[in-house]
Amino acid sequence: MTSSSVYSVLANMGLRSKVIATEHAYPPSQKLSNFWLKLRKFAYPKADKVIALTQMSADWLKQNVPGSDVTIIQNAVQWPLKISKPVVPIDKPSGSKMLLAVGRLHYEKGFDLLLNAFSQIATDCPDWRLVILGEGAERHKLEVQIDSLNLKEKVIVPGRVGNLAQWYEQADLFVLSSRNEGLSNSLQEAMASGLCVVSFDCDTGPREIIRDRVDGVLVRPAEDVNALAEQLRDLMQHPEKRADLAAKAPEVLERFSMQTISVQWDNLFHELIDEKR
Repeated sequence: MTSSSVYSVLANMGLRSKVIATEHAYPPSQKLSNFWLKLRKFAYPKADKVIALTQMSADWLKQNVPGSDVTIIQNAVQWPLKISKPVVPIDKPSGSKMLLAVGRLHYEKGFDLLLNAFSQIATDCPDWRLVILGEGAERHKLEVQIDSLNLKEKVIVPGRVGNLAQWYEQADLFVLSSRNEGLSNSLQEAMASGLCVVSFDCDTGPREIIRDRVDGVLVRPAEDVNALAEQLRDLMQHPEKRADLAAKAPEVLERFSMQTISVQWDNLFHELIDEKR
């Protein structure tokens, strides 16, 4: 949202409108030109508020874009999810288990890391299949990797689905392999559905959603394929551990409820309106 926020600040200079800038990603993860970096440093201090999704992003903005009035408002969890098109049937053979990953097929989502990790444990967990839901520019590269790792019978990449809630409900374990995140809506949704979740402790987001070893597992260091493989193997082979973590996961619905987040936005709007008067 950097460019949109900068445009909004510039367009409203000299007007009485209040402007809220937002950063939906961890700023250092974005590849911005020096031009846009300078524009952000110029514009954000002129915004009435700058909203970050995570504490780490907020700290970075305060340090690197001095003069910005930064506040944290996180995303509310969207649950239950509405069913839309395309509705993709779930092919889950009887007796099999599903390891589910969701996201755009882009480099930052780390699906190449996930495939390498899964290849290490596929033989040890013969009844498990990996399903990656999403679409994007990395599809061909990932399909080549699946072939090279001899995982064609164990990994499914159906593309984008409109019945995502049904896939969550049929899954047995959720994994987030991202190199970086904003907050991760898919992680929130998976936990809301009652899934046990595993995530790299990447910058940023997962550590602000998962309470490590309480309602999910954070894998450290981030991007460590071996560490991810070992954690997945442990949970895939121990259903009682998955059940213990899954039992607490739906508490994300209270921690990130629409009511809680809406109140934060409402308070912010009233604060800015009162300042305007």
